[in-house]
Amino acid sequence: IGGKIRIIDYKSGKVKEDDVVVKKINEDLIKTFSGTKHALQLALYCYLYRENYGELPAEASIYSLINIKDGTFPLSSKTSSVEELINLFPDFVAQLCEQIYDKELPFTHDTKAQFNYCLYCD
Repeated sequence: IGGKIRIIDYKSGKVKEDDVVVKKINEDLIKTFSGTKHALQLALYCYLYRENYGELPAEASIYSLINIKDGTFPLSSKTSSVEELINLFPDFVAQLCEQIYDKELPFTHDTKAQFNYCLYCD
């Protein structure tokens, strides 16, 4: 729009502003992005766009089809710029992979998960 690139992720469910605002960035990037599920998605989309086109989009937002009247929910951070947030994405992926492959950390079911245990979980 107006010569500017926007990344818009349309959601069929309800979205809250807290889903796209990263409150505090700390060394534990997994914790930084937890609780902001849509911020993580938008950060990935922005990162991939920048890797392919050499620049960040002018805007990255979630648009909920349920709460249309609220407009878009832009990716933001209370403590840093969106660009700084995007720059952290490769480190986030590295931390996540380290955690997944750490043999000392057992896989456990998240008891707060929306879904019940699957047939294969104890």
